[in-house]
Amino acid sequence: MFSRDIITLNIETTLARLLSLRRGMVTHWGEKAFPPGAVKDAQIMDAEAVAMTLDALFTSAGLSRKGVLVSVSGFRSLARMMTLPKVSGDLLKEAVFWAAKREMSVPVEEFHLSWQIISRQDTEQNVFLIGTPQQMVTPLFHALKLAAIKPRLVELKPLSLARLINQTEAIAVDLEEESTTTVLIASAIPEVMHTVLVKNNDDLLFEERAEMAAADLARAIGFYNHAHPQRGLGAETTVFLTGSLMSHPKALRVMQQVMGRPVETPAFGIKHDARFPALKYAVNMGLAQHALPAKKQGVVPKLTLTSDQS
Repeated sequence: MFSRDIITLNIETTLARLLSLRRGMVTHWGEKAFPPGAVKDAQIMDAEAVAMTLDALFTSAGLSRKGVLVSVSGFRSLARMMTLPKVSGDLLKEAVFWAAKREMSVPVEEFHLSWQIISRQDTEQNVFLIGTPQQMVTPLFHALKLAAIKPRLVELKPLSLARLINQTEAIAVDLEEESTTTVLIASAIPEVMHTVLVKNNDDLLFEERAEMAAADLARAIGFYNHAHPQRGLGAETTVFLTGSLMSHPKALRVMQQVMGRPVETPAFGIKHDARFPALKYAVNMGLAQHALPAKKQGVVPKLTLTSDQS
């Protein structure tokens, strides 16, 4: 279990959520919305306004800003498993770059690339790659710096969700007011990460959001199974549900009806007050897994974002 104070910060599309733990127990949680226009389409447009929001959130909580575990939306990020020659150092970096240009069909020069070697054979190696638009990454680190937050690491939200679930094969669906995040996990790798932004509409019923999420998931599974006919996800693969919308009184029952496969919520394994909205802070909980002893952290890849990439 956690042996020291852990502080996690989840930056969503419209707000930030802060969570702290001590000796395996939740000690503080809170959230604060960004000013209108500060973030648009999951991209920080006004780093100073975002920094002021983060500053107010940390000040009200009285928490340290050093060694913070941070997550950010995976909107427009791309994930790929690739087989590359068994090289290392600069040769591997070059091989990843050219493979990304071939596989991702995007201007790779405008993306932050992070990767991890998953397995090695005699002359080849399997590499998991994530590309994130640099225009998402640069203002994020600028806002963190302005708020005097010194992160221990920054990772994408889909990775935090996969880390929380910690299953070899599973599906994560996170429902927020203005976004739905779908993650397909195969062989412990979040091979499909898909975030859809939803226009905030008070008239939109939860049942409608559930149907939209089910349709998004069906498309994601269809895409994955078409690309991997030998190891596709079957109807028995469990969907783990998280997010603020799961506080709806009928949420779990409605999602069970529309998904057409096993549906449940994650087991958190962390002590907390009965008032604590665990599903709302699921991403923070996933981030906190980084503080566990190495042998207890599971096998989800540790791909992080950095403030510069040469």
